[in-house]
Amino acid sequence: MDNIKNDSYYAHRLREDLSFIVRKMRNISAEELNENEVLSGFDDV
Repeated sequence: MDNIKNDSYYAHRLREDLSFIVRKMRNISAEELNENEVLSGFDDV
């Protein structure tokens, strides 16, 4: 059965995605973040 894609579905997915990002970024220092070309490019948006 397909997922019903309502507000609850998207809120749950967003929460999962943010949790993943927090887990992966937990051990990254501000210096490492600024030195990384991929991760530091977000301030251009």
